[in-house]
Amino acid sequence: MDSKKIVDAQLNAYRANFLEHGDSPQGTFWNDKETQYLRYERVIRQFDLKHHHYSVHDIGCGMCDMHQYLLNQKIKHTYVGSEIVPEMIEASQKKFPYLQIHDKNILLDTDIPVCDLVVLSGTFNLPGAVSQDEWKQFAFDLIKRMFEISRLGVSFNMLTSHRTFTDPTLAYFDPSEVFDFCIKNLTRFIKLDHAYPLYEYTITLFHKEFARTQYPDAAFDKYFK
Repeated sequence: MDSKKIVDAQLNAYRANFLEHGDSPQGTFWNDKETQYLRYERVIRQFDLKHHHYSVHDIGCGMCDMHQYLLNQKIKHTYVGSEIVPEMIEASQKKFPYLQIHDKNILLDTDIPVCDLVVLSGTFNLPGAVSQDEWKQFAFDLIKRMFEISRLGVSFNMLTSHRTFTDPTLAYFDPSEVFDFCIKNLTRFIKLDHAYPLYEYTITLFHKEFARTQYPDAAFDKYFK
């Protein structure tokens, strides 16, 4: 799998779409603000952001709409974005000049900032001309890398293979296969959320050390050895 080739193809697709639609949900391949914000709510819901000030690294941040959502919810946070489309980075920095927004390939660059939470929304949906097997490997490699650069955990969404229609331009993932990959390779502390209206699901992965803080009673000690 040539991850640079895949990322370059993604850059071209997202750039062309952004230049056509601009700073709008459609400009980052969303249908509308309502479903876009629902996805954000599901991505962050497993972490208590209302009561903790976390650093959040948004992979494929687009126009930093996740940051705007967190502001709307009055959630204190430190936001870091990674994006590959230069026009999106430029436009985002005009909107939010105080933010860190990096033009980086998460899989290839080594100087990636480590944050409490690493999140991703929508990036796994559009494979372009990449084969199904290559796209799945790309997604799994990126999930693994996200976990490496997070302190507490990772949350991401994918379109579900359990659906009533198929769009040939989109990538669908079997949730049981993704869950199996994560539990075998990353962590057994996982939540899979398939209980909202969209034809997708959200997976949240917790580092063992963070999971331990959620169950401090000595009765649980043996489960974290």
